[in-house]
Amino acid sequence: FSSQGPTRVDLAVKPDLTSVGVNVLSSISCVGAEECAGDEAWAFFGGTSMSTPHIAGSAAVLLNLHSDWSPAQVKSALVNRADLVIKDAKTGLHNIGPTAQGAGRENLSVAADATTWLDPVSASFGKVTVGHPTSETITLFNPTGSNQTFRVSVTKFNPSTFGNTVSSIYDAGTLSAGDSRITVPASVTVPANGSTTLTVTVNAAHGDTAQGWITLDGHGSNDLHFAYYAHVSP
Repeated sequence: FSSQGPTRVDLAVKPDLTSVGVNVLSSISCVGAEECAGDEAWAFFGGTSMSTPHIAGSAAVLLNLHSDWSPAQVKSALVNRADLVIKDAKTGLHNIGPTAQGAGRENLSVAADATTWLDPVSASFGKVTVGHPTSETITLFNPTGSNQTFRVSVTKFNPSTFGNTVSSIYDAGTLSAGDSRITVPASVTVPANGSTTLTVTVNAAHGDTAQGWITLDGHGSNDLHFAYYAHVSP
């Protein structure tokens, strides 16, 4: 709908995430008892105005469950534990990139169990120059009493090849047009009651964008992911 990215000025990843927004039963405005009788005060709508209340309500639920969470923790729980399940309405394929779905569709039940938070919730590189490696740093916070270790992998988004997940890339060789080299550590450990940083570096060849998702595969169900986006200029 109206919230597709990237942002116009700094080319940041947007939206952060998505939610239900099509064929949503909602109230409509009416005046007086005669105009508001029965089911006439309800109708089905679609758009950002329908998905936004779902996100706001989910945030309220998380704050009720975890009154000690900060707004940043609520945001990270919703964004970084979302589901990458969005399909193209015309083709039915999973070929919707981070500038259309962000980290994916919210999953409230999974977000409620978050034990690690990211800041920022995505890696926005903005404009990068070909042949000049550019890095973004994500801080991971762990308020639990145990160390948390994650395996790190990269999913590069390309509408024709989406779903091709590769492990950490250290030497991708010669890059062809439209390719990008994304470097991340093979793993990262967040100390108990502490924090650490994860550096993502993009070294892009000629092409329009370098985009996709970084996945942090933790113990059990403690998995997170975040979107990255870079606009490549000569």
